[in-house]
Amino acid sequence: MSDATPRLGLPWLMPAQAQKHVTVNETLSRLDALVQARALSASVTAQPSGPQDGDCYILPDGAGGEAWDAFAPGALAWFQDGVWEAVAPRAGLVAFVEDDGALKVHDGTAWRDAGALIAILSNLQRLGVGTEPDDVNRFAAKLNTALWTALTEGEGGTGDLRYTLNKEGPEHVLSLLFQSGWSGRAELGLTGTDDVSLRVSPDGSEWFEALRVERATGAAHMGALSLEALNGGQLAGLRNQVINGRFDVWQRGPSAYPDMWRQLSSGGGSVSASREDHPSGQSDVPGGGAHFLRWSVAGSPSSAPAIATRIEDARTLSGGQAALSFYVRSDAERTLQVRLIQNFGSGGSPGVHLADQVVACDGDWRRVVLVFSLPSVAGKTIGPGSFLEVRVTGAAEALSCDFDLIQLEAGPLASLFEHRPIALERQLCLRYFERLEALHAYGCFALGYSVNASQSRTLLTHHPKRATPSYSASGGFEFLPSLLGDIDSLSFSRPATGRVELVAHVTGGSASSGLCAMLRAANDETVHIDISAEL
Repeated sequence: MSDATPRLGLPWLMPAQAQKHVTVNETLSRLDALVQARALSASVTAQPSGPQDGDCYILPDGAGGEAWDAFAPGALAWFQDGVWEAVAPRAGLVAFVEDDGALKVHDGTAWRDAGALIAILSNLQRLGVGTEPDDVNRFAAKLNTALWTALTEGEGGTGDLRYTLNKEGPEHVLSLLFQSGWSGRAELGLTGTDDVSLRVSPDGSEWFEALRVERATGAAHMGALSLEALNGGQLAGLRNQVINGRFDVWQRGPSAYPDMWRQLSSGGGSVSASREDHPSGQSDVPGGGAHFLRWSVAGSPSSAPAIATRIEDARTLSGGQAALSFYVRSDAERTLQVRLIQNFGSGGSPGVHLADQVVACDGDWRRVVLVFSLPSVAGKTIGPGSFLEVRVTGAAEALSCDFDLIQLEAGPLASLFEHRPIALERQLCLRYFERLEALHAYGCFALGYSVNASQSRTLLTHHPKRATPSYSASGGFEFLPSLLGDIDSLSFSRPATGRVELVAHVTGGSASSGLCAMLRAANDETVHIDISAEL
């Protein structure tokens, strides 16, 4: 039998031992130090010069002094009756360290903060805060406020906070259920589908879907009202500032630029635009129309080619943020540069070019959203023909890029593309450009009259333009009846919004003055008259 207890080292009373009180007092002194132990410090290395009875320390590495030199690091040393005593700690010994305000536990090797031992909790079956958890609600909390805050970069975190909720599959439920008096009133989440929805209830049993957003397209539906339908209706308010952003109108033909779009620079290469067709039932461009724009640059351009569309009036969206969204793909991995330009028109202030934003594209359609901060036009001189330009610039290389659903709208958020009726989109385009074409080889253009043997005139009508337009004619024209003579040349006189006289200079005419006639195509289906007030 040893002469001391195995854990605390308390001396045993031996048979027939003399002066038993000495042994008992030594045991009591040790118990006083070890039971509900309180250490003044665990970091003091120099033995105190004037200790009080009961003072206790956990000795750190490097601790020393007349008595402490004999004690091992980590020992619990205490002062009693003018003498320093110490005990080697064993696993499970607990002491409160006063200057740290911490509870420390010895794990058999070293002292550790008790808080560190419970900082990581794994595989708990239940946890309750202020209330009892149960088999259904394995985590339960009863409280008035709760706080989640991000771990900052200075603390070793990222500064972000993302709360992730996950469910097993689409048919399961992942939601936030809001109750009043333990009766459901609203539920937000993925309820039996992967589309996010918000539903409400007057009594917790009957539910009504108030909002649903399709995961595949982002289309939002509000009960019986579809925001997608609203975007295509008269209530939309022409949110999209870009005209012909879905490329529905191609008055110049499918092998030319669509209405409202133009080539700014070829960069020295061979540049072309063409109308391409989406496959029937395609889903790569949700909401895409029948066509998209293909922009091609061949050869070896020496500088960057660029295309653009212009929006009438430099005041458009000025002094605020604007979101530009579009779909794009290319024949290879490429980068494009996109910028907005405020042009203040003839005699106006110098233009303002916003910084380029870089867009990466490849062989797959992708939606791009760019946010620009447009400066105010306060103090600017705005002359006739001012505009806001959306410019796309490619690298100085051969390329092929496709574009669709281009939209520019107020604010920093890009909404779904605004689908306007094609008839309305065409009317918007006609304010800037109009091509009058022969419907067939002898199509009629206008009714007129003979002025004399060498000149005849017709009244040409067209849609009103934003400004006085320019006119040009292409192809072969003739008069019917032929008495008015053969047309040598055509010119336009007295241009005015909505009306112009087309003057035909003729030879071989024999009609008397005032004879009515019809101006028509001379067996030529390609005949046309262009009327342009483009920016």
